This record gives sequence, structure tokens and C-alpha cells, in this order.
Amino acid sequence: MFDPTALLEKSRIEKTMETTQASPNAPTAPSAATPMSNLSTTIAQAYADTITTPLAPVLPPNLFQEFESFAEALVLEQLRKPEDLLKLNPSRRESLGRFLSELCRLPESDSPQEMLKAFTRMDRTEAEHEALKQLFKQIAFVQIAKALLLKSWSCHQKIPLLKADLKDLTAAVERGLRSYIHLQTSSCQLIQRNFYSWYKLDQKMQDKLWNLLEKITNLPAMKSWLLESAMTLSADTLGERDRYSQGFYQNLWNAVKKHKIFEPRTNECFAFSPTLRDGSLMESAPESLEWIGFESLSFELLFCEIRYFWEQPKEPPLWIKGNSLEMSMEQQSSMLLTHSGKQNILQQMDAISSCEIALIAEENLIRTQSRSLAAQSLRKQVDQHAILKKMKQPTTTRGTYQACQALEKLRQGGILIWAREELLNETSGKPALQFILSQAKIALIADFSALNCECCASKRNLPKALYILRKENQLETRKSHRPLMVKAFGTLKGQTEVSMLFDRVLSLVQKPDQSFPLEPFQLHARVSPMDQREWEQHWFNPTDDHLVDRIEELKRNSTPLGQFAAVRTFHHGLGHDFGAEPTLFPTENNLDSGFYVWLESNKNGSEVHTCHPRMLPKYLEKSHTLFFVTPVQPRYSIPLQVILKSQHTRDWLNYSVERKKGAWVIREADLKSVPIPFHISKQMMEPIAHDSFPANIQAILNQIPTEPGIALKQLENVQDEVVTSSHEPASMIPAHVIRSEAFLLASHVLHHLEDHQAMLFSLVTPEEQVAYPKLFQSVMTDTDLVRIDQHPLVRFTPTLLPHQAITQIQTVKVPTPGILLVTKQGMSQQLYIQDQWLRERCMELIFELQTRILEPTWTEITKNIKLPRNPAQAQTMSMQILKAYSDEKLKRKELTHLIGACLSGHRNSQNKVGMLQ
Repeated sequence: MFDPTALLEKSRIEKTMETTQASPNAPTAPSAATPMSNLSTTIAQAYADTITTPLAPVLPPNLFQEFESFAEALVLEQLRKPEDLLKLNPSRRESLGRFLSELCRLPESDSPQEMLKAFTRMDRTEAEHEALKQLFKQIAFVQIAKALLLKSWSCHQKIPLLKADLKDLTAAVERGLRSYIHLQTSSCQLIQRNFYSWYKLDQKMQDKLWNLLEKITNLPAMKSWLLESAMTLSADTLGERDRYSQGFYQNLWNAVKKHKIFEPRTNECFAFSPTLRDGSLMESAPESLEWIGFESLSFELLFCEIRYFWEQPKEPPLWIKGNSLEMSMEQQSSMLLTHSGKQNILQQMDAISSCEIALIAEENLIRTQSRSLAAQSLRKQVDQHAILKKMKQPTTTRGTYQACQALEKLRQGGILIWAREELLNETSGKPALQFILSQAKIALIADFSALNCECCASKRNLPKALYILRKENQLETRKSHRPLMVKAFGTLKGQTEVSMLFDRVLSLVQKPDQSFPLEPFQLHARVSPMDQREWEQHWFNPTDDHLVDRIEELKRNSTPLGQFAAVRTFHHGLGHDFGAEPTLFPTENNLDSGFYVWLESNKNGSEVHTCHPRMLPKYLEKSHTLFFVTPVQPRYSIPLQVILKSQHTRDWLNYSVERKKGAWVIREADLKSVPIPFHISKQMMEPIAHDSFPANIQAILNQIPTEPGIALKQLENVQDEVVTSSHEPASMIPAHVIRSEAFLLASHVLHHLEDHQAMLFSLVTPEEQVAYPKLFQSVMTDTDLVRIDQHPLVRFTPTLLPHQAITQIQTVKVPTPGILLVTKQGMSQQLYIQDQWLRERCMELIFELQTRILEPTWTEITKNIKLPRNPAQAQTMSMQILKAYSDEKLKRKELTHLIGACLSGHRNSQNKVGMLQ
């Protein structure tokens, strides 16, 4: 068991040694036993360096240390008699029991008062003793904070400070605020009866504190020390990630004001925050903002009030202890009027909906699925609110619920700034994300997770992700908005670079196309390819680092397609005057080199298709928007078509173009911007003859038409640096030139394959089944086919009149396998077909006919449907087609992989990079 008596004696000896070793004329050296000493020296030095008035006195570090020693003395005094906690009233004992249990990470008890007794026993465990010690440290700093607040009021000549005020500091502060506060409805932590207000200084401690207060000559320095010490103590007590520092809020607000992300509409406007913390967020904020909000920790909210009341007593703002989930988005019976008849402060908070700005600092991600005490409390709060319960998901964080409520507080055009330690994604809880998108449009998503901070202090200045949302009540404006996504890379060495990062990122909100090549970090910015209408169904994931890196590198090392060809929108139904622009639309002059481009969507997403003008499918003329591409040189046509149909272009379009309902929305400018890698474009414009390459390279290139898979493996073994020229042994040919030539050769082979085997590929469906209707129509001759009513293997009962519409067609197994035809009047006719293969082909042909004639007649069926005279011969033909298709498909696949590898210009490059679709 832990022995508190030994600790008390050790602390007394260490304190005595510090006092005897300290020099009367020099600052006291930092001691390992004093946890705040390094902080004290840093703050004192900072004020000494930044002081602007020569005559302004500077606090020596030893005064800070004297205050810290005073705080330690208060802690030791309380540790000597912890049983005093049991003398408090029941509500305070219950609050203290819960607080100490939370510090020890103990499960919530049904009897917190009984739990408190365990912390006051002499045989308490070390964990229980440390929790008790942290509580007494907070109490000590609260006493010092109230004394310094009274000292500040006295120095500002607002209220005189008397030595007698130190006897009951809470009462003294209350007297100063009495004329500004309605005591029955106020939630001010400084004067509330909580587990910080019960402690009273004895006479000895009052004298010592009075002497320390008289030594203060620089209140700003004292305020800075107090708030920094309180923040450090709060972080140590919670055992959580440090709160975002004042530097974070300063950098954020400076950038917000500089780039006019938020412009106050009036001289006084409201701001809301469910994470007030110690009030650091208000220091650099626009002065016109009047803050309202919540803070879940009493200790931090109390120091937030210290910061607010520092210069003078005044009317307190609408601040309340909590995390904002106590305030429902609906009227609840628990929000009652107080006995004085004044409106409950929680009701006032719930009714507000006119804030101009809201800010959420989510340093810790608390989810309902966690087992922590904070997660248990979150589950209870969410279950109590009907609307929040509808959005409940195991992975939804408390900050996400807070964001939903913060958006309710904003008026049209108001902004929400949300800093958190993780990017939002599909697993963050779809109902909550949908609610957020139904209230606001996303102005900015900034991903800082890939940044490294060499300075430890800078880490507290930088969240992992920053979101800026703007309240938007106009449905169409909100749904058609496309968010800006920014990802940062690099290393930050100090505060200056962090400040620069915020400035550059927020400047992109107004001008997304900016670039900052000279900064120590890289910013990859792009507008979402999907509008928020699509985000509501599928939250976009902007964190594909590999794709972002690849696209950004491609931008720097490519030429747009518009440099090699003219692109114009074309549709047969638009009535273009071809004679007006003979070089832009298909004429005899450019039919051989120009080609059409269009998009089609399938289960794999959107794909780009091209074809020769004379081979344009008829169904495209009225159903698709076409683009006509006219290359500058005829020899560019085939390579450009292959590039447009490659995975290279799919990744580019997925990254850059707008999407609606999962499909690309492409314009002329999008096609013109498709990147052609430098090494490919150079080889297209200035081709190098085959015989200029070494014999081994020529052998590899010669294998491409017949064995592209083997050629690809051999190309991967070619060194990235150089190969020797066959004509000039002293000269060197870069390896990427070899890959460029391989790409051009493979492009022609692939184009020739698809052109000459187009019929074969059209005879096989995407499910790799023979398309028999097309096979019968295009391959088999009239002598091979017989009308259905004349086929020897088909018998039927001629009961239908020639021109009766058939409404129902289905296969039957009894009494004899066949096909049943039924009219609207109930008349029927059955086709008896014993051969299963022939019966299935007959149904396929009937279904194909129904796509053109919804309710065919018997006459139309007999005229349009012909079946193979010899089914066995037709089956043999289909097997041969499938075998030939398999061989050609494998060859096409190998050529596609070869082309993808050559497009990158690097060995062992991945042909396909994943992208959310």
C-alpha cells in the first residue's frame, strides 16, 4: 500500500533544500521536484524578450516559482487531512466521488459518496493518491487564480483588494460581480458552489499569499503564467492529448480575417462553441464576436472566465458547463423555469439560431463504442435526445454530434470551423454526415495528417484535419456545391511555418488554383469531382495519397492533349454547319485521322470510348453527346485514342472532373486537359527509328505484336538509367525512350487488334457468353437458319390468329418442354421444343424482339425469328468463338498492361491506382 506520510516528509525536505539553496539576488534554478519550473523560466524569458516599454518591470522567474511553491504547500496541507472532503454536503461529495473515479479510470459507481471514502483512507492505493493529489492541485490553482483576479481588478482600479478578502476568495469575487449577475440563474463557475469553492485559506497561507500578491509588478506576465500553468495541469490531470494551444487559434484567426473567410455583418454578433476550453479561442478572434457556448470541464471553464473577467467585473456571457448535448434540438420537459420566473439558461442556449460563426476543437475522439467513462456519458446523452439517437452510430464521435448542433445555431451564411484529429469518412456515421450536408456546404477540407512537426510545441498548434462549413438554406445551391479538398505534405520546423501554412491553405478557399512552389511544404488542392448531392449518398474519401502523388507528378511532367489535337462538341441532331469549320468536324479531309469520343457507364464506372467517324454506332447519334478530336498530325490519332481509353485517363478524370450520380460530366476543356506524359509526347513528335536501338532492345520491341506479356517482363528488366545506341556506341539512349517507343508500337497493335477483331468481341457479352442473336444475324447464312414456324425441331398448336398481340411469353416444362404464348384475351399457343439449347436460344431471340416490339404478334415472331437448322453445328461454332475470344482477350489484356506500364515511364510502375467511385 501507498504510505502518504513518507511522501509528505520527502516533500517537506525537498522544499527546505530549495529554499536554502536559492540565491537572494538571482533567479532560483529549476528543480526536478518542481514540475512547472521549466514553464516558468520560459514564460519569464518570453516576456523579457517581447517587452516594448523600457520602464516596464519584468517578473523574475523566482516569483513564478514562489507561486508554484505556494500551490504545492496548499496541496500538502490538504493531503494531511483528506477526510475534510467527507464533511462537505452530499452533492459535493457525489461530484468529488465521480471526478476522482474518472481520474482513476474506474467504472461509474452507483454510490459515488461511498467511492469518495476510499480516496480518503490512509491505506489508499498509489493511483488513488495521485488522483487525490491532482484534485488538490486544481483546488490550489483555483485559489491562486481568484486571488490574482482580485489583484487585477485592484490594479485596474475597479475594486480595491483587501487582505481580509483572502479569507474567503469565492465570496470576494462574488461581491465584485454581484451587480452584474443574477445569482439565481447564473452558471458562473467563479461564484458557484462547487468542489473548488469549499476550500478556505488559513491565516498563515493568507499572509503568505498576500506577500506574493504585493510583489507583482507585471500583470500580463502573471496572467500568461497562470493560464499556461492551468492548461498544463488540466492536460496532466486528464491524461489526454494536450489542448490546441493559443498559437493554433491565433494562426487560424489571422488567416480567417486576412482572407475574409468570415466578415462580421454588424458591430456585435454572436459566436458559438461547445468547446470553450480555457478561452484561448477568443484571444485573437474578431472583437465584434460575443461568445456563447459550453465547456465540459469545470476547471477549464473556470479559467475561461478568469480570462474573460481579467480586466474588470462585467456581465457574464452565456457559458455553461457541459458539451452542448445537454441542449436538445427539440423542446424537452426537463427544461423548466426557475423558481424566480426567469428563463433557464439552457433554454436560452437552445433557442439561439442567429450566430455568425461556430468553432469546435475536437482534440480527443470520443465514440459511443468505447469503454471509457466519457464514452459511457456520451451514450447516455445521445439516448436521451430523440434526434441525436436517430443519428447514433458506434463510430460517430462526440464532436460530430456537436457539429450537428452547432449548425443549428448558425444563421444563413454563417460558418463552422471544425478542428479534429481524424478525417471524416464513411465510417464516421452516415446519418450524422447526411444531417451536416443537409444544413451546410463544405467550403474546405484541409488534411494535415501527412505533415511532420520537428518542434514539439508546434504539434499543439496543428490539428490533423480542419473543416470549414458554411450554413446554406438554399437547397439547390447546397446540393450543387463542390467542396475544396487540400492535402499538405512536408516538414514544419517552427511556429512561423505553421502560421504560413494556415495562411496559404485558407487563401485557397478564394482562389483554389494557386500554387506555392517556394514554401517548405507542399499543398495539393483540388475541387471535388462530385457535388454534395453525391456526397450525401457516398461520402467522398479525399485521402488516396498514392493517387494524389501520382496525379501531381503527372501535372508537372506532361503536356495537355489540347496541344496535339482540336476538340469540339458534336452531335448529329444539333445541325452543325460543317463547311464553316472544315478542320473541326468530320469531312473528307480529316475522316482518316479524326475520331469521335464519348462516355458510357457500366458496373465498373465511366469509360471513354473512341471510334472512326465512318464506324460510329447508330444508337449514339441521338443518345450521347459526342466530341470530335482532330489531331494536328495524322500519326497522333492512334496513340491519342489509346491514351484516352487507358487507366491513365480514367484516374485523371476520376481526380479532376465533376461527377453526377457516379458518372463523369465532361466538357471540351476536360478532354483538352488530359495529360500526355512528356516522354510519350516527345517520341510522338520526334520518333526514333527502330534500328537506332541495340539488338536486344529491337528483339523486345519485335515481340510486342505476338507476345506482349513476355515483352513487358523484359522491358521491366531494362535499367532505368540508359542503354547504349547501336549506331553510336559512345552515345546513350534514356530507358524511358525505349518505353515510349514500346508504347507507340503497342498502341498500333492494340488498335489493329480491336479494329480487326471488333466482330469477334461483339459476339461475346461482358459475362463472356456468346451473344447468339448477333451470331445468328451476322455470322450464319440464310441457308443455316430456318424460320421458327418451319423448323423441323419445333412443333406448335396453331391456335393464335396472325395479328393478335401476345402479352405473356414464358417457358413451360409440362406436359412437354416448350414456350407458352398468351394473349390479353386469354388465348394461348405452345411451342414444343425438346432440345434445351434450342429452346433457350429461341427465348433469347424472343426477348431481343421484345426490346423492339413490346407485344409482338405471331406473324411478327415468325418473320423475325430464325433458328439454326443444325443446333450441333451452331454449338460447335459458339465454342470456337469463345476460344478465339479468350485468346484475343488475353492478348488485349497483356497489351493494356504494357501500355499502362509504358505510360508512366518508370520501371515496376503500377498500372492501376485505386480511386473511390
